[in-house]
Order: sequence, then structure tokens, then C-alpha cells
Amino acid sequence: ASVLALFVAAWAGAAVRGDVVYVRASATGTSDGSSWQDAFTSFDDALGAARPGDEIWTALGVYSVPTSFGFLAPDGVSLYGGFVGIESSTSERLATNRSHLTGFHPFRANIVLTLMNPTPGTVIDGFLFDGTLTLDHNGGGLAVHGGVITVHNCLFFDNIAGSGAGVYLSNTNATFTDCEFDNNFCQVGDGGGIEAVGSGSLTVTRCFFHDNLARELYGVVGRGGGIFAERGFRIGARGVEVAQAD
Repeated sequence: ASVLALFVAAWAGAAVRGDVVYVRASATGTSDGSSWQDAFTSFDDALGAARPGDEIWTALGVYSVPTSFGFLAPDGVSLYGGFVGIESSTSERLATNRSHLTGFHPFRANIVLTLMNPTPGTVIDGFLFDGTLTLDHNGGGLAVHGGVITVHNCLFFDNIAGSGAGVYLSNTNATFTDCEFDNNFCQVGDGGGIEAVGSGSLTVTRCFFHDNLARELYGVVGRGGGIFAERGFRIGARGVEVAQAD
């Protein structure tokens, strides 16, 4: 009985860890996501196939949103980009490599990626988010509603939204490390780089904010070109550099 219990516990632990789902735009295999050779060529297909505990590894390339509502990440799935397409560990990636998730094609979407109530341990690491265009939508590059999220080595560039053009956080506990926020623009609202509303926590470490804008429009004053957070959010910042954020 004790041996059986150990076996069941070990099996359960392996199930929680999940599998790796591979994405590579140039893959020519069976496109089932089981290896770099047989990787999905569509990022959206990988999101649809992933299950809680899985990791999606995405090779360098450009992956366009499937609709104007962008990509929707499934619960409990971490996303890693910046792979060449031969790695067997996330530690083999170069920090300068980022896989490109874009709202540019075939239209300019409202948002690139949305997460709903991500579970503790959920990670987004090694992506470029760009290309959104909307007047009144909350969130451009990334929107996280509830839950806990860690974002590492991501670039949010040239996103235009109503508010939270780079990133929109609602009732979320979020950590950003080694990220860049460049040229994100709020049409009418707050938080050119990051907007955090409701309650939660936001920790920003070694991040760079450059030329993000929250403008005044129709008499509505935009607040926080770099970061805007409501009073319900606990804020921590270390090693943050801001340049020309209005």
C-alpha cells in the first residue's frame, strides 16, 4: 500500500508539472506541438492545446493575433519565448531574443494577450508585444484580470489603447523584471506603460520606461505616462529608469 501511495504521489506530481508545447513558425513536421520539429506553427493553436501545468515554448518569429480580441492564455499555462528552436531548457536562451506577438496583422487589434485569473507560478518570459490600436479598450499589449503573474524580459512597444496601453492590470498581483516599455500611448485614460486598477500588488525591478504617453483628450486628463496605479495597489520599484514618459 505504501509503494502504491508513493507511486500515485509521484504520478500526481508529474501531472502538475505538465508538458512542453512547442511553437515554431517555420516547423515542417506534424504540427502537434510535441517537439521543435513537430511544433505548432500557430501560437493560437498552441494556446488551444495547452493544459494547466504546461509550458508553451515559442521560437523566434512573428505570431499575429487571430482576431481583434487577441490571444487568450489558458489557465495555469506559462509562456516562454526567445528560443532559436533547438533548446532543451529555458536557460539556453539568449536574453536578447524575444518572440514577437503582434496585433498588426491582418488588422490592428484591441489587445495582444489576455490572462484571466492566472494561477500562482504563471510566467510570461521572452516576448515582444506590439501593434494594438484602439480608442477606449483597457490594455494594449497585455491585460491581466485577477490572479498572480510574473513577467520577465518582455518588451512592450508601440501599443495604443484607451488606457493601460502597454499593460493593464485589474485586481492582480504582478511582478515585472528586466522589461522595457517603449512608445506606448493612451488615447484617453491612464497608464501609458502600465495601468493597475482595483487592488493588488505591482513590483517592478530593473525595468526601462521610454516615451510612454497618457494624453489629455476631450477634457479628460491622462495620468501616469510610465505607471498609473490606484490606491488599492501596493507598489514596489527597484532599478527603474524612466525617460521622457509624460
